[in-house]
Amino acid sequence: MVATYDIERSFDWNFDNGPVYEGEFLDVPKTPQKDFLGLKVNSRIGIPAGLLLNSRWIEFYGKMGFDILTYKTVRNQYRSCYDLPNWVFIDRDDQIDPHILDEAQKLALLDPADHLAATSSVSFGMPSKAPIDWMPDVAKARQSLKSGQVLIVSVVASSKAGSTEQSMVDEFGELAAMAREAGAQIVEANLSCPNVHKSEGEIFLDAELSGKIAAAMQKGANGIPVLLK
Repeated sequence: MVATYDIERSFDWNFDNGPVYEGEFLDVPKTPQKDFLGLKVNSRIGIPAGLLLNSRWIEFYGKMGFDILTYKTVRNQYRSCYDLPNWVFIDRDDQIDPHILDEAQKLALLDPADHLAATSSVSFGMPSKAPIDWMPDVAKARQSLKSGQVLIVSVVASSKAGSTEQSMVDEFGELAAMAREAGAQIVEANLSCPNVHKSEGEIFLDAELSGKIAAAMQKGANGIPVLLK
C-alpha cells in the first residue's frame, strides 16, 4: 500500500506538495460504461470527500483509475485546518462500541504493518480555501478528467454567530450554484462531519432541516444531481 498523504506534515503542505507518489500509472482495463445518477461512468469505483484536496489530487487519482471523484468539502469562506496531528493510527483491531464513542483511544506507537487492517482517526475541521481560489481550481479539476469520469464537489455551510436555520439553508443553496458554475457534475452536501461544531456536523440528525437543504441545493444546482452525505 502506498500512502500519498504525508500524515507527519500539515494539511497545507499536502495541499501544496501532494500527492506523494513516485510510482507508475498502470493501464486500467476498459469495461462497458455504467450509469451513475444519469451520467456515464467507466466504473462506479470512486473516492469520497476527504483525500482529494485539490485539482492535482483529482487528476492523480483519475489517472490511477478511479472514476467518481469528490473534491474535498468547500465553503463560502476560507477556513484553516486544525493543528497537527490530523491523522493518526489507533492501537486497536476491533470495532469501537458506538455507545461509548467518547472513550479515549491509545495511539499506535508504530505504523501498522498492514495498513489495510489498521484503524485510524482523522480530525481536520473541514478546512477550505476561499471561493476565489477553489472555484477556478474545481474548473481545472474538471478539465483534467477523461471520458467516463465524474467530478463531485462537496459543500458545507459555515456556522457562525448569528446564523439561523434559514441562513444555513440559503448558504447550502448558494454553494450548490457556485459548485455547478465552477464545473461540478454532481454537488454533495456534507451534513455529517464528526469533528466540527454540531451545527455543521450533525445536520443529518435533523430530517426536516436536511430536507430544506436538499430543496435549496436542488434549486441552486439547476439540473445537476444532488447528493446528501
